[in-house]
Amino acid sequence: MKKRVLAAAVILLLVLLLLAALFFTAEGHRVIRMLFPSANLNENLILLPGNSEEEAPAYTTSLSNELPGVYLLLSVRSHDLELSDEDLAAIRSLGVPMKLVLLEDGSAALTIFDLNLSLTCDTDRMLLRFGPEVCSFFYQDGRLTLWEDGTRLIFEKEPDSVPAA
Repeated sequence: MKKRVLAAAVILLLVLLLLAALFFTAEGHRVIRMLFPSANLNENLILLPGNSEEEAPAYTTSLSNELPGVYLLLSVRSHDLELSDEDLAAIRSLGVPMKLVLLEDGSAALTIFDLNLSLTCDTDRMLLRFGPEVCSFFYQDGRLTLWEDGTRLIFEKEPDSVPAA
């Protein structure tokens, strides 16, 4: 019995060391990014803008060009609440607005139920600002995700929507 407990403890220790090497070393981060390309290990960090002398690869487009548009709220997820696209579609059918509008000049407006906020969009740092408040966002393939304190709002861009400034 003692040998089994000792063997289990040794295996557990080896697994913990492997996990620590993956999550706390640069080489581990490289392996995780290679295995899971969409993984964002540092999503809570505020990203600083890159060196302006560096050129972006030819296959990338500037977020400032791609972001402007009207986004409809697709889902809400938090510790206490989860609303799916079907739930939100039913609410929208009642005429309740739930959208985010991003303009080319960097200004934005968030309208959810009776809440109307004027925001600014910082594409270099992937932040939406409302006065002193800051909210991180992630954008990929027409979907924009806002997150703060365990709550995620997922918006989907309406096709061919580029609002006038």
